Amino acid sequence: MIMDIISVNWELPEADIGGLHFNRQEVQATFELKGDGFYHSRDVLFLSPRNTAKDTSRDILSEYLNSEPVKASFQTALQSECEVVFALPRENEGVKCYNGVPCWYWLQDKLARYVGYYQVADMRGNYNHGIANVVCGCAPVFAVADKSEYTN
Repeated sequence: MIMDIISVNWELPEADIGGLHFNRQEVQATFELKGDGFYHSRDVLFLSPRNTAKDTSRDILSEYLNSEPVKASFQTALQSECEVVFALPRENEGVKCYNGVPCWYWLQDKLARYVGYYQVADMRGNYNHGIANVVCGCAPVFAVADKSEYTN
């Protein structure tokens, strides 16, 4: 059954990926199904630098979101064995908060003209950009993937 709103108590696991440490965190997460077929987080769920080298390194934040421990913890929170694929939102969705305080959050795409810069939404919900190793919020989106179609 497809639901428009999903709320979960989610324990994000501790991890070390690419020299970046992610602390264990417990979050109350609410996701809303949007027209793009992804469930979008209503709030910033945790703070993290993207920590991406100039222009060729893999994005460590995305790697963390799609790591097996994060996926397993989300499946536990959902009480489902469905396969999930996490991403960052492509578009600015206005103001989002972290613990009730408006916060910058990362968007998915790099800025083509600036090496090492990514798109962000600022505390007023405006489009902006930030250097890839600054602390900013993560308001992930996820989709449910057919296991036969999904590969890492």
